[in-house]
Amino acid sequence: MKKSPLVFLVLLPWALVGLLGGCADDDPVEPPEPCSVTVTAPAGAEILWLGNAATIRWQSTGTEATAVILLVQGNDIVGQIAPNTPNDGFHPWVVDDLGGGLGADYAFLVAAAGDSTCFGRGPAFRVAECAITLTEPATSVRVNKGDTLRLAWQSVDVATVVDLELIKGGEVIGPIALGQVHTGQVDWVVDSFNEGTSDFYQIRARDTAVDGCEDRSEFLRLVDEDICHIQVLAPAAYETVTVGQNLVIRWTMENASGSSHLDLYDTGGLVGRIATAVPGVQVTYDWTVDLMGASEPAMLYFIRVTDAANAQCWNSSQMFLIAQ
Repeated sequence: MKKSPLVFLVLLPWALVGLLGGCADDDPVEPPEPCSVTVTAPAGAEILWLGNAATIRWQSTGTEATAVILLVQGNDIVGQIAPNTPNDGFHPWVVDDLGGGLGADYAFLVAAAGDSTCFGRGPAFRVAECAITLTEPATSVRVNKGDTLRLAWQSVDVATVVDLELIKGGEVIGPIALGQVHTGQVDWVVDSFNEGTSDFYQIRARDTAVDGCEDRSEFLRLVDEDICHIQVLAPAAYETVTVGQNLVIRWTMENASGSSHLDLYDTGGLVGRIATAVPGVQVTYDWTVDLMGASEPAMLYFIRVTDAANAQCWNSSQMFLIAQ
């Protein structure tokens, strides 16, 4: 794209704002506030990622109701972002180099639509495109839970760090390795995070700060037959207890560690820990009902039983009531 020299033309003629002569006015008319524009965001030395959302912000004085926003690089106009936007100091933008190419020394220029002498240029920033490539595994593979699988990746212009995750159907199943360097490798001890056997798992490497900057492996078959299972048998649905009363919690575990954490939840989330590392696979636990600091009960509660060695293996009781 051919860039234009940074020359500004008056877009609208000055309007006649009064008549010469006439009767004198007892109340003098204050002159309008001088026009000025100051671009405030993005700040200097930022990186704007191609395709990501950005916000152009500015402050202005004067009477102009609309503004023109240009993308410039050095002393050249790259293109027009907004030909006629409200002069309200705010314009959302999906980052685009407008044909200027990736690189530095970009800036926004905001001008009052009716006064080509009234404009402000923001600090320089860089337009970059994040790219991550998973190099291992390079093809579709079959793995079993407990196998060691080498994962390797390369990246260009990553904003922060790389997270490696196991996904299925686009949903995150569990974290593999978080906060990794831009280019590297890890040996993963394969785990389905209690999801079980499937042909449709993928490894995803993604930049944590740049939307859409990621790569996914081919589909892999992950075999995990030994799925941890917890069944909570008591308390019964809508059983009613009072503070200080004994409540029986009963559960069973299969393919699990034989150690459980018990947590109390209400409909708003976690209330508190009831017990830690309770041993056994067929367990009855007596809990003295406690509001755990709350001044009054939230009425409906449930208890979550979690394998102490596997946070992905858990199950919840039926809802029950705590009365005063």
